[in-house]
Amino acid sequence: AAAGGVAMAVDGASRAQGGVADFANLFRSPESQLGNWDTVEVGFQQALGPELGTAVRESTSAVLTFGTSALVAGGGSPAAAKAPAKPATTADAPETTADAIRKGAEAPKKIVIGENMERVGPYAEKIGAEVYEGLPGFKPGMEAEGLADNMRVIQQKMAEGYEIIDIGPDFARRAVRGGPQPAYQMERAITKGYEGYSKAFTRTSKTTLVLPEP
Repeated sequence: AAAGGVAMAVDGASRAQGGVADFANLFRSPESQLGNWDTVEVGFQQALGPELGTAVRESTSAVLTFGTSALVAGGGSPAAAKAPAKPATTADAPETTADAIRKGAEAPKKIVIGENMERVGPYAEKIGAEVYEGLPGFKPGMEAEGLADNMRVIQQKMAEGYEIIDIGPDFARRAVRGGPQPAYQMERAITKGYEGYSKAFTRTSKTTLVLPEP
């Protein structure tokens, strides 16, 4: 389309400056010009002839140079310009944030999840990651609202491409509480299958795990 637009511009200029439209019309078939694109400008100057004056030739040459560049854009050579366009494939699709996480092409932001914020906070600080800060204005009796806010924040972080690092359950606390923390169960459920999710811990039994120092 760019070459065609230049062709019409050159064609119009040539008609106005001496009727060398036939020469300009060669640009309507770029393939016929690419084989000798480096000599096109010289030919154009000859077609214009000296009687049109230096200023006209130079201005038309500038248009022609732009057109020639458009014809070979992307490859810088006739061979590259002649190469057929590569069919679009899934490999040509824009890289997603999840791709970047896998390939290490970016350094995604991180958030740490896990049971017991007394464990989560210090771990996140060591690796420069974020944590869920809690529902602003939370008071006893607002557990449902707090859980919903926690879910919203984690889902937002996933939508933004965050790396989510799980430091696992706190079995000692579970023994005291009598069961798992609902917030952590929710976090595990909504991050299941997320490509940016990773475990920082290794489960060694039903009630024990190893969490290496970051």
